[in-house]
Amino acid sequence: MARIKSVSASSAVSSESVDAIRNDLDACAKNAAGRRQIPPALRERIVRYTISAGLPLRRVARDLELSKSLLHAWVSEARRAWPSKPVRNAAAFHGGNGTAGPRHVTVIAPNGLRIEGLTAQEAIDLVRATAS
Repeated sequence: MARIKSVSASSAVSSESVDAIRNDLDACAKNAAGRRQIPPALRERIVRYTISAGLPLRRVARDLELSKSLLHAWVSEARRAWPSKPVRNAAAFHGGNGTAGPRHVTVIAPNGLRIEGLTAQEAIDLVRATAS
C-alpha cells in the first residue's frame, strides 16, 4: 500500500522569499492606467515560487498583493507550456537483488505531495491519470 505524505510548505519552497518578490513587484513601473508592468523574468519567478511553495493560490496572491485570477492564469499558462514526455511501460523493472519482481518507487509532485511504495506500473498509471 502506498503512503502519502505532504512536505511542509517551508521545506518545499526555494530560497526565494515572498519579501524579495514583493520588493521587486513594488519597484515595477506603472502604466497610464496605474497598473504595474511586470517584466517576464519577474513573472517567471512568481510562477516558480507559487508552484514550489505548495500553498493555496489565494494565500500566495494575498502575500504578493496580486489578484488570484491573475496568478491562476500565469500558473496555468506555465503548466500548459511544460514539455510532456511519454511515459514508458516500466513493468519490467527488477528488484535490487537481481530477481524479477516489482520495484517500489516514490513520486513527488511539484507541490510537495509525496507518494511512496508504488510499483513502477502504479506510478506510470498515476502520472498518466494526472497528466490529462
